[in-house]
Amino acid sequence: MAFLFGGVIGIDYYFRTMDREVWSGTVIGWEHQEDWDEWIPGKEECSTDSNGRKNCTKERGHWEHHEAKNKIRTSDDGWIPVSESLDGKIRFNDQYPNTTTELSKHFPLGTPSASKHTYTN
Repeated sequence: MAFLFGGVIGIDYYFRTMDREVWSGTVIGWEHQEDWDEWIPGKEECSTDSNGRKNCTKERGHWEHHEAKNKIRTSDDGWIPVSESLDGKIRFNDQYPNTTTELSKHFPLGTPSASKHTYTN
């Protein structure tokens, strides 16, 4: 019972001292990482039964696709991943944008930004 009571007091204290604020800033940089494919080699796993016979299974290798990554750097929250243009009309994918320059056209230097930050008093 004491544990339950202590938990309720702790949770109450946390929510009374936690707060959020909004920081404002601007876009100060961009980063585009192109999509790429990685070859994952197969593995062979072997086990020996009680009679000393070895049994092996081989997992086949495969390609794993890594999607393109686009990030903007803001003065208020550091690097933020982005998946679409500011107006929401263009969704970013592996085909577009293909360069940091193309990404920068959607988030010009100085574009206002805002981010939420949680803190405890």
